[in-house]
Amino acid sequence: MPCIWDERPGPAKCDVLEQLGRGWHQLEDFYSHSNWADEAAPGAVGVANPPGLGRTGVAPFFDIRRYSGMKDADWNREVRALVPEDLATGCYPDFDSTGVKPADCAGRVAHNRDLNKDTPASARSTTDDNFRHATAGATAEITRQWNAFKDELLARYPERGRGGQMVCALVHDDPAADCPAG
Repeated sequence: MPCIWDERPGPAKCDVLEQLGRGWHQLEDFYSHSNWADEAAPGAVGVANPPGLGRTGVAPFFDIRRYSGMKDADWNREVRALVPEDLATGCYPDFDSTGVKPADCAGRVAHNRDLNKDTPASARSTTDDNFRHATAGATAEITRQWNAFKDELLARYPERGRGGQMVCALVHDDPAADCPAG
């Protein structure tokens, strides 16, 4: 049965994929709307043109398996040491989804205008292959997240291969036929 995205509950597989997508979209946006993996545009570096960090690896502070079991204070202490001081993400003025009003973004890096690398034509994308760097970072991040999620399912549900069945169901179009009970 195909997934239908209509705001109504669907098959368990579709509900899981929707929730994973909601969470992972934000992680992908980190690479498209931050200076983590890119280079600054030509010209003066400042609020409208933050320095590029040129990082090629995934952001270590998104290691969900490591941090999910930590106390907030421990997580904050460790992550604070991993976040570069000059990391910039864009201010996103969308009161309905973020609670941020346009006036709150005055004098700050703009989400869409300054750091956006959602398409190859975006202004920041045209500098030093920034679009490719952002998509490579997002792809590596989601690959890491999927592998961590899959490993967690396998570890948490080992009896009769249940975790493996769950993984199989998520990646096959016809789980009933492709993922027989163990």
